Amino acid sequence: MSAARSRRIRIVLIALPIIVVGALLTAIVFGTSVPPTPLPRRNLDRSGLPPLNLYRARDGAALAYRSYPGNPDRVAVLIHGSGTAGSVMNGIG
Repeated sequence: MSAARSRRIRIVLIALPIIVVGALLTAIVFGTSVPPTPLPRRNLDRSGLPPLNLYRARDGAALAYRSYPGNPDRVAVLIHGSGTAGSVMNGIG
């Protein structure tokens, strides 16, 4: 390996971590902002909330669901994972 190529490799190996650390520090110092204002709490109407029903899965796990009466022309399937309790879905519609 030539001396010039070896020197270039050493410069890159020294400069690259310095550039990466500098970029991260710049992002931390100048890239932060004030967190957004939280939304006000809402009082949800839970009147008419259907009871919880249980469905037994093949593995024996009990899965809870609520069945809302509806119109066969308008169907909505609400799936878990929204990050909130299922009773919150009562306010939809």
